[in-house]
Order: sequence, then structure tokens, then C-alpha cells
Amino acid sequence: MQAQDTDETETAASEPAKKPKKKAKQASFCRSLDDEAVGEIKSGLFGELLSKLGAEGFDIQLKDGTLVAYWGGTATIAFGRTTKGAMCTMVPRKFAEKLEFPKRLGLKGTLSCFQMDDEFKGALNSQLHALLDMVERADGKDGPLESKFMTSNPGSAGILPLDRNVQFPGVRSKLDIVAVEEEADRRLLLVDIRQGTSADIAKAHVTLEQFYATCSEDGRLKQEYADEYHRMLAQRVELGLPALDPKVIEPGMKVACLLALAHFKTDSTIRQRLLDNTAKLHLPLFMCEFAGSNARVPHQRLWEPLGRARDSFQREQRF
Repeated sequence: MQAQDTDETETAASEPAKKPKKKAKQASFCRSLDDEAVGEIKSGLFGELLSKLGAEGFDIQLKDGTLVAYWGGTATIAFGRTTKGAMCTMVPRKFAEKLEFPKRLGLKGTLSCFQMDDEFKGALNSQLHALLDMVERADGKDGPLESKFMTSNPGSAGILPLDRNVQFPGVRSKLDIVAVEEEADRRLLLVDIRQGTSADIAKAHVTLEQFYATCSEDGRLKQEYADEYHRMLAQRVELGLPALDPKVIEPGMKVACLLALAHFKTDSTIRQRLLDNTAKLHLPLFMCEFAGSNARVPHQRLWEPLGRARDSFQREQRF
């Protein structure tokens, strides 16, 4: 069949205009579980294992749709959904492969997923201490400090730990700790833990600035972050986990940043570099050194203000 001539102008006009590509939707801030997952974890074998983990001293957190049990600085056991949506128990693959567990359901990132049944429960109970030994040998340098922060600070220096190892939308790295000050002028604290004389201490403010800009507007906590923490705290209560009073988190509350240092040499040139790097930073940023090896935060009057906070502090001192 002979092809017919076409009018290019008419063809172009009759074709629908191409729609501009939509920007990828940014992930939302998630520190809670879906309601069905809460119900499943409360009942049956999940509930029994959760009680055992609490009795053993695990630090149990809710994050990104998953319940995570930390041992020291390592996420060791988790309850969540497989990529196909089934509830399961997860163990880091590098540990699971060295233990005698039933056949796994599959992998989710670096985690091995197992069906929660009597066979898996028995295997985990009999090998739990072997798992913890491996975890302790592999623990990172900052992880134990995160764990100590969560257990050492409730009520001390007016600091209430709220969350750890926090992923903020659009920020590549994770924030070590989110806490709340118990003062009358309550603030949400974004805490970055650093130790030694590592040169990256002098640049720690860069990531803190990203966290601050993501969760606050004009220095005040955004509504969606307050709402998500209210949801998380309500679920902790429902699951029988320790929880702060939701009233300590309010939309519009002030947000500040704290660089917490451990084993830091005060005569180091890194401190001066940090002061220089933050001199013009428009950010309520403070620095403190842990009191001893238990990651206990000193009283706020011992915090050193940096950047904009330093300027405000110096003005107050003059008057």
C-alpha cells in the first residue's frame, strides 16, 4: 500500500502536547508503623519476642515502618514487612548467615527476613547470646555512645532523649539523636555525636544545617514532624514501650542543634577550625563535651554557643 502524504503542520497540531516530567516525590518523614503492623506485633509470637527483647535490655525504636531493637549501637533484630508486604522478623544478613536459622523468606537490603513461627522463635532464643556476641565485636565507634545517650540522659540536665539514628527526607546521612529540652522555653534538639580529634568534627555543622533546614521553618518545628512524633509516641504506648509525654512535642516549638563531643582534646586546632567554620552560620548551634564515658550531657550553661548562637551569647554577656 502506498503511503499517503501528510501535512506535518496539521499532524503536529493534532498531537497532544507532551506533559513535563513530574519531579520525583520526596519521601515523607516516617518514625512509626502502619496500624495493621502494630496489631500484629502486639499479638502472638511477635508480642512474646518483643517482651523478651525488652527484658534483655534492648533499646527498641520505631522508624520507617519498622520496629528496630538495638543492642549497643547496632540494629540487631527488627519487625517489619518483606518487599511483598508480609510481616516478618529481620536480622542483619552478616550475622544471620553465621547462625542456624530456618530458611529465610528473602532479603530486604542487608537484612535477612524470616517467618515468625515456633521454629524461628526457638532458633533465635537458643542463639540470642551468640548473636549478641557478634554484634558487640562488630559495633561501630559512635553506636555505643548513641545507646549510652539514650539511657544516661533522661531527666539529667533537663534532656529527654526521643529518637536515634534518624533519617530525614532529602538528607543522605542520618542524625544520631533527637532530644527535647525540659526547660520552660522547650526546644527540640538535633544532636550529632563525634569523638576523638577526627578532622570531620570541624565540618560537622554542614550536616546539622541540613537536618535543621529540613525539619524547621524560621527556626520552628514543622507541623508534619510534630504529627509524626505524636503518632510514634502513641504507638509506643500501645506496644507497652517507654514513651515521652506527647505534650513535649509541639508544632512551632524552637529547634536547635547540639554537637556533642566525646574524648575530645580541648587544645586541638580542630576546635578553632570549628569556630572559624561556623562564625557566620545562621543557626542555633551549640557544642558540649560529654561528662565522663557515659555520654551524659552537661547542663546547658556549660554548652559553648557557635555561630549565630555565639553572637547572641556575647551580646547578652556585654549587657
